[in-house]
Parts: sequence; C-alpha cells; structure tokens
Amino acid sequence: MNPKTTILKHPLGIEVSTPLLIPSYSSKGFAMHDGKSELCNTMLFAKEFIYETQLLSAYDIYYGHMLDVMELNPTQLTVIDSGGYETSNIFDLSETRKYDRSKKEWNINLFNDVIDSWTELYPAIVVSYDAVELKIPIEKQVENAKEFFKSKTQFLSDFLIKPIDVESTFIDIDEVIKHTKSFESFNIIGVTEKELGDSYFARMKNIFLLRKILDENNIKSPIHVFGSLDPLSVILYFIMGAEVFDGLSWLKYDYYNCCASYINNSNIMKSIENVYLTDNEIRMRTIKDNIYQLESLKNILLNFSQNKDYSIFDKFVGNGFGKMIDEIVQNTIKKL
Repeated sequence: MNPKTTILKHPLGIEVSTPLLIPSYSSKGFAMHDGKSELCNTMLFAKEFIYETQLLSAYDIYYGHMLDVMELNPTQLTVIDSGGYETSNIFDLSETRKYDRSKKEWNINLFNDVIDSWTELYPAIVVSYDAVELKIPIEKQVENAKEFFKSKTQFLSDFLIKPIDVESTFIDIDEVIKHTKSFESFNIIGVTEKELGDSYFARMKNIFLLRKILDENNIKSPIHVFGSLDPLSVILYFIMGAEVFDGLSWLKYDYYNCCASYINNSNIMKSIENVYLTDNEIRMRTIKDNIYQLESLKNILLNFSQNKDYSIFDKFVGNGFGKMIDEIVQNTIKKL
C-alpha cells in the first residue's frame, strides 16, 4: 500500500494537489458534424461543473474538432495530450469496440505547432510525443522527451512511458526500473492503463513497483495513469501509488455504486421517476452527477491517504465495500 499526494507547482504560478481526477475529451469514438465533435455541446454544458483540470488532445486542437481555444473551459490546469490515442487503434479498457484510426496527417511538428501557439491564459501540462507504433528503448524515449521539453519551460512535463518490444503491447517494468533515475527531470511520469498489463493484478503490481523505485531514487513526480478514470480503478491504482487519472468513461457511463454502468439503466435504478426523462436529459444529468462523484472521490482519497482507514470507501457503495478493497490490495501485495 503506497498512497501519496503531491502539490504540483506550475511555472505560471498555479498550484494543484493530487490526486487529480481529470475529465478527458477526444474526438475518437464520438460522432462528428461538419468537422466538429458532438462533444462540443457537452464541453459547453460541463463548464459549469469542471473547474480544476481537463484533458484535450493536441490532434483535436490542431484540426478544430473541439471548441476553439478561447471558448474552452478556463480550468486551473489543462492537460494537452500528444494525439497518439486519436491516431491509433489503441482503445481504453472501458471501450466496447475499436474504432478505425484517423487518416489525417499527424506528427511531432504539428504537435509542436499546437504547443507553440498555446495561450498562457490556460496553464497546461504537456504530454511527451507518442509515436504510437514506433517501439524504441526506454533510454531513447527519455532522450526524445528531454529534447522535446527543453524549450517548453512554461509547461509542466508529463513523460509517457511506452512499450519497447514490437511483440508486446505492454510496458516492460524491468526495463522501466533500470532507467528510473533518468526520469528525474520530468514533473509527472505517465503510463496508459491498457499498456500496464493484462489484469488488475498486473497493473496494480506495476504501479506499486514503479512508485517504489521512484521513491528509492528520491523522485517525487506523481504517476499518471491514462485512460483510467472510473472510480473503482482510481481507488485501486491510487492505493498502489498512482496520483493522476484521466479518461473518457465519464462521458459514456454512469458512475453508479462505484462502477461505470450503462447510463439509461443505472438512472432508472436511482429513481423510477427518471423513466420520464429523455435520453439527452439523462445524459446531461449523468455528466453532472459524474463530476460530483469525482469530486467526492478525491476528498475520500485524500482522507484515506491520511488515515489509511478502508471504511471511508463504504460511503460510495455501503458497508463492506471498504473491506473488499482492503482484501484486493492485501492479496495483491502478498503476491508481489
């Protein structure tokens, strides 16, 4: 068990404390109308509820798929992802199907164009460029990321670790551990949930081992797990040592009883009166409720990090949920 909290100090003077539970936006998997994602309306609606962080793709910014920059929600911090997710066949674990990759041009030069034109009105965290299918050694990934961030001192840096073996879709935790000392210049260390392992145990183990070796090297940078915003995953990964989480599940599911559930069904389970709501009304209500759930979860995680009392998690589902989380964590640690 290794839960941590960190104060991230941005070069532009903003400070935020982890855990960060970051609502993400992406054109991938959502309908497009005249070059704009259907999420534009959702982004306008969510401005009222999201104030701390949000994640956007540089790819979507470049091609104008989302709101124009000056229309964006002025959250305390905006995470600018490198566009690897949108231009690949990679998908989050919460997806029910894969989507064909975009055919539009995308490369590091276009990514740099987005970053170079970004306004300082929106303090940002920038993710290192993800070459997607280019499998290169960890030391080369670090070298490329350091070169990329050299001229971007007005941002916080988020180094995304990628698999190195062409035959594997997962990171090699042993290779990562060997090169951990070289991560010290990055503000945040990122991994995608999909590439952490093929089971909850593998993912929890790898987060625990990465946090452990970072601590041994006196590297305080928090771990960011991309694509893992559903409440149950957040709880388990936080306890093992991760502090930053993002994902699209808040747009697609209802965070009901700590699970990501089918929106229409779970809303009827909450109240039979919801049967009279239109599908769009249910969706908007769910988005609002999900943001509230994430804010509540952050407070619960902060409480847990101080007291290590698993019963705090009973507030989400009911008596016994905290004990279940405790058993999962203890069984994982025993098998490390």
